[in-house]
Amino acid sequence: MKKVIIIATAVLFCAGVGLGIAVAKDAPGGVINVSSPGAKKEPVPFDHAKHKDMKCDQCHHKGLDDPKCSTCHTVEGKDGVSKLQDAMHGREKGACRSCHFDEGANKLKCADCHKK
Repeated sequence: MKKVIIIATAVLFCAGVGLGIAVAKDAPGGVINVSSPGAKKEPVPFDHAKHKDMKCDQCHHKGLDDPKCSTCHTVEGKDGVSKLQDAMHGREKGACRSCHFDEGANKLKCADCHKK
């Protein structure tokens, strides 16, 4: 009987951990607007569903509780933290640039995201 209780407890624990991981990886539904206080351009609509084949950490930093880019990446920039524009469009590590600015099937023009 003791083995059955131990096995049942282990199975429930693993199921609970698995469910927690599955829920944590679900992206928000619908379109969100990416912006920053003081930005000169209108917010950019972003649809997580269109990016579902990407890994979250291709855009989001691991280990941060707040997923909003503008929490750390401001229009002006902070000590040791790149400006919001550089975080999105920077040649080295820009979250959007890495897929949409270089040659290829996903290439977009600025006006495709930044509506006037």
